[in-house]
Formats: sequence, C-alpha cells, structure tokens
Amino acid sequence: MPTHSEIYTVDPKNAEHVLKTNFSNYGKVNILIIVILYGEKWRHQQKLASYEFSSEVLRDFISVVFLANVAKLVAKVSEAATFNMKINLQELLMKCTLASIFKVGFGTELNSLSESDEIGYQFSKVFDDDNVNVYWRYMDPSWKIKRMLNIGS
Repeated sequence: MPTHSEIYTVDPKNAEHVLKTNFSNYGKVNILIIVILYGEKWRHQQKLASYEFSSEVLRDFISVVFLANVAKLVAKVSEAATFNMKINLQELLMKCTLASIFKVGFGTELNSLSESDEIGYQFSKVFDDDNVNVYWRYMDPSWKIKRMLNIGS
C-alpha cells in the first residue's frame, strides 16, 4: 500500500540487517517484531533485539537530541547579540532542557524555543506556571488553608 508496508522474515540475518547492521538506513519507522523461536535461535534474536534498547543507543539518542536543541539555543542567543536585544537566558535554558526531555521521553518535538509554534509555547508557559505553583506550595505551609478559602493560586 502507498502509506503502509510490511516485511515478514524468518531469517535472523534479515532482522539483524534492519535492527543493527543498517539501522540508520531505515529512518524513523515503526518496527513490530514477533518472534517465536527456541534455543540458540531465540538467544541470537534476543541479543539483536536488545541492541535497540541498550543504554549506549539511548545515550547516543539523548546526545543527538540535546545537541540539536543546544544549536537552536545558540542561534537564539547569537541573534539577540547581533541585534543587541535583551533575553531571559534562564527562560531559554529551561525551554531548551524541556524540549530535549520532551523529545527523549515522548518522541515528539515540543519546539518550545520557537515562538512561532503556539502549542510548544503554550505548553512551556503552563509548565513554567505549574513549576512556580509547586515551588510556592512547598515554600508556603499555609497553602491548604489558602486553597480552602480560595485565596491565591
């Protein structure tokens, strides 16, 4: 089908080709593998599948994501310096971190560093507001009374 394709194989070498040897050639694809194997074939397949979820692969992915978001941050700071604009560096650092964590944790671009992405901007704003509320709840021992009296945030 034009929007969907499936490949079936019983050869572990094909699975190794997709999952390990040439994984980068397959881009961002959804891979579902159902394996019914026993003995040595099972151990071989298990070893191949575990590569996808290894700490090294995760560490490499996190590095790529963080470096991409740091590049966006550097571009923002460079632009501000070029045009002698004031920026809130703490806010930009938080947005950069949030975007990176969001991509790693949920697999979705938040684009919180881009003011043109309204959803990313709104999420970042709500996230920041909630963090402030949690902070003040921790710092203010009378927050329960204020909530009962409907006073404050």
